[in-house]
Amino acid sequence: MILPLSAAHDQAIYGNKAANLARIMGAGLSSRDGFVVQAQVLQDNLVRLGMQDRFAALGQAGSDQKDISEFLRAAIRKGGLSDALRDEVVCALEPGCVYAVRSSAVGEDGTSTSFAGQFDSVLGCRTAVEVCDAICQVWSSLLNPRALAYADRKGNMLDRMAVVIQEQVAAVASGVLFTFDPRAPQNGHMIVEYCDGLGEQLVSGQITPAAGQIDRTDGSYNHERDADTDATWSPRLKGAAGGLRDLGLALERAFGCAQDIEFSIDADGQIVVLQSRPITTSGPAAEREMVSWSNANIAENFPDPVCRMLQSFVARGYGAYFRSLALAFGVPRSRVAGLGDRFDEVVACHGGRLYYNLSNIHLLLYAVPGGRRLAEYFNTFTGAEGLEPPPDARRPMLREALELARMPLQILCQYCLLSRRLRGFEDRVDAYARASTPNGLAAKTPEELARLVEGFLDIRLNHWTPAALSDAAAMISYGLLGSLLRDTSETDENTLLQGLPGLASARPVEALWALSEDLKGSEAADLIRRDTPEDVLTQLQSGALQDAGRKIWAYLETWGFRSSGELLLIRPTPWEDPISVLRLLRAYLLSDDAGPMEKSLRQAGIRQEKTRAAIGAMEIWPRQRFRAVLWATQKSIGLRERARMKQALLYSRLRQVALAAGQRLIDQGRLSQPEDVFHLGVDELASLLRGGTLVDGTVVARAQEMADDQSWSPPAVFTLAKGQMFRRQDAVIAPAQDRDASNLRGTSACGGQADGTAAVVLDVSEIGTIKKDQILVTRQTDPGWATVFFLVKGLVIERGGLLSHGAIIAREYGIPAVIGVQGATTAIKSGDRVEILADTGEVRIHAQ
Repeated sequence: MILPLSAAHDQAIYGNKAANLARIMGAGLSSRDGFVVQAQVLQDNLVRLGMQDRFAALGQAGSDQKDISEFLRAAIRKGGLSDALRDEVVCALEPGCVYAVRSSAVGEDGTSTSFAGQFDSVLGCRTAVEVCDAICQVWSSLLNPRALAYADRKGNMLDRMAVVIQEQVAAVASGVLFTFDPRAPQNGHMIVEYCDGLGEQLVSGQITPAAGQIDRTDGSYNHERDADTDATWSPRLKGAAGGLRDLGLALERAFGCAQDIEFSIDADGQIVVLQSRPITTSGPAAEREMVSWSNANIAENFPDPVCRMLQSFVARGYGAYFRSLALAFGVPRSRVAGLGDRFDEVVACHGGRLYYNLSNIHLLLYAVPGGRRLAEYFNTFTGAEGLEPPPDARRPMLREALELARMPLQILCQYCLLSRRLRGFEDRVDAYARASTPNGLAAKTPEELARLVEGFLDIRLNHWTPAALSDAAAMISYGLLGSLLRDTSETDENTLLQGLPGLASARPVEALWALSEDLKGSEAADLIRRDTPEDVLTQLQSGALQDAGRKIWAYLETWGFRSSGELLLIRPTPWEDPISVLRLLRAYLLSDDAGPMEKSLRQAGIRQEKTRAAIGAMEIWPRQRFRAVLWATQKSIGLRERARMKQALLYSRLRQVALAAGQRLIDQGRLSQPEDVFHLGVDELASLLRGGTLVDGTVVARAQEMADDQSWSPPAVFTLAKGQMFRRQDAVIAPAQDRDASNLRGTSACGGQADGTAAVVLDVSEIGTIKKDQILVTRQTDPGWATVFFLVKGLVIERGGLLSHGAIIAREYGIPAVIGVQGATTAIKSGDRVEILADTGEVRIHAQ
């Protein structure tokens, strides 16, 4: 099963990397010997574990690649090595050596696909146990998400992997050498990137390495940049430049083509080749395509790390969302099909949190005629920062013109039908909600619960187009309104969207205020004002205060699905835990301010007055266009809020279905507590309810992973090479905000001025600490915050777009609000006096 590395010449048996290293050693060039586990052993191991059928299913059309690969990776790691292989490995190890264990897949390091950095390498293995565990880890990395995504993109799914075990170099420096400069092959230079110590951080993209050029003729070195770490050894590299040049040329002769070489330099200055592969035909730039990630807007819906259940469908859901929009806009089906993998990679998790792949989203938007304008609207809509057009964004002018001529009619038809189609979507969600009422789930059989899980997935993946079109209509009409006003009026578009009547997101707020007004003067109102929410809940549950209790429970039955983090699945709803509602009810009863309806009507009057003034200042033709666009914007915002309301209801029902299913699995001895169910994917859950199996330890491992994700957070915006994930060790602690910086800037979401004491609140559970007429400062908001907005004097929000819920509700009640204020929650402290000049997007801080 194993062979000395120097004899592993057959790529089909030992993989490309091992065969390349054998060739390097055969040519008398410097590398470390070791041994290699042949590729067939992995297949034999899968047979031993009974996993060969699941492995084969990875390549089948329609298979859930993520869930299958995750299952297989866990099984390989847990299953370990066979006794026979373990014995062979132990016999091959030299006592006292430190080993590096690396992949050597059949097809890796090829002429057209390198798979560079896609598979795991395990360094520092000192014992036989560590080496054996490392072999399993490297095997399992054949199925990791970045490798599968790369393989799918290249159309080259690898299925056989050997493993190289070599004595590890005690490196003082490491790097990558390209024997020609792919940016300018004719310039006669090699290029080198390097860092201190071992080179794993460089290869994996964790750091920006130092870089320079080596002349192919005389070996002279020209330094280009320093590393973003404490690398100080560039003079040592300068002395090694001639040796690297000679080594590069020798490897070119040995392989007959330009090479991409990984190397280390030990304390004696010896250069050791770790691997060498052809520079792929598309060049290193294609291998390192960069992706811009942002949590703008998406963090409003998913502010915390997301559970495995949510992860199991969220990427598919967003892919279906953008695919349905493209088809609805009239993008040819052939082009949609050609962009298939881009739709599937619109969002991803980093540190357990959801991020938009802005590079892919902009590429998809540019696939539509007028894409530049759509990309601008999307950035405004979400609060994302702009990107340059994708390199392949341009299309033949004739085709662009023909599509532009057809699209307005297509979009107009969609818009005319949107209200009716949205009612159909709402009816579908309401029907699902009736079939999954919490009180009726206890009587459901496991099969009925499995069908409810699949019913949720069907709505989310196959019937979401009306909700997607509502978002798009709001985004486009809002962008058009802003463009028209900039051309014809000094009026701000946000002013014309204040106090819109009948917004769905305002209904729970208005209903709770009406309940507080109804309770005033009663014994229950005195009790709610005086006692803690916990004591009030105890009395309500005991049957005391029957009339008030009946009204409170009726409110919770109707609106108890709306809360902060309502889409996360793992947070209890107010229907389950009414404490948050009782806390707000107390704040309402203590308030002597105007209620939300009165404030909204006041804003409606201002809106109508400003609208008349804007129209009066326009010429006749711009006036007609303006009326149509303003009506469309106000209407589409209302439609979008209706869709978001039903989304919250649907997700809350999935939570209840999942908890009921979790109880069934507890009864069967397969889970220890109902909440464990959220560590299962939706397909896994349906399978388990029908008698399927789950690898032991899966739930515990995922629970630990989620707990780890809770303890840190990636930045809001970052850029990585395609296929890479942001990891904890990559996070940089931001420097403390300068407290002398008294002025912050953002974007006006609702105009006006406010002056008050700041309340910095990072979680909606703390809203009970907010006092009347304070300035609320927070990172991002979602619909669950709406119930407290009309109590505060002003809003400062770090993240969000102009059509985020925070912005919409601020305009509903006329609260001066500035969004996109970077660093606000660190620069401003609770108790500071804060001035908001929302018309100009300025926030002034007067420290305590």
